[in-house]
Formats: sequence, structure tokens, C-alpha cells
Amino acid sequence: MLGECRSPDGEFVATFFREYGGGAAGWQWFGVQVLPAQVQFRAGGAPFEARHVDKIQLAWTGRASLEVRYSAGTVERSRTEASGASIRYLDDVRYFAGGVPPLCGP
Repeated sequence: MLGECRSPDGEFVATFFREYGGGAAGWQWFGVQVLPAQVQFRAGGAPFEARHVDKIQLAWTGRASLEVRYSAGTVERSRTEASGASIRYLDDVRYFAGGVPPLCGP
């Protein structure tokens, strides 16, 4: 796990993580998982999976509404709902022009 952000009411946890393997000729991908706070983290079935993501920010915009901003990468999966929370995705290179913001946004 690279980091996590709790929803405003603490009911959900959004977790940014990386999976990798295969040695020198290996592979890696990044994901965002959204689960109820009482459920232990698991990577499988994550609503967002991408390769070559160099910047990401998670921001809860409501009790059960998450915004995922990312830069670059090849998105493999981007479901708009997970565990009862809605998710909005923004591929926004310009947002990150000033550097990498904290993982948990405003």
C-alpha cells in the first residue's frame, strides 16, 4: 500500500497501491481500492487499475463520493462505483504541473 484516505465520515477507505513482479523483465500496475472501513484491504477487484501512472491524488468530495486525479498512464479499469461509493476520474496532466500534491486532496 502506498497510502490511504478515509471518507469524511470514516465509513470508507480509498487505498492507493502498487502490484509488481517478474524480476528484471517484470511488470507493475497501480490501483485504487475503495472498501468499507471495517473491511481489510485487498487488491483484487479494485475499481481503478492503470500502468505507468506517475502522479495521483484522491479527494473525497462527499460522504460517499471519491475523485481520483491522475497523470499519464494506461488505464486498464475505471469503474464508477465500488462498495457503495461513487468514483469520478480525471486524467489531468495540467493539475500536476506544479509538482505532486499530497495523496489525500482537499
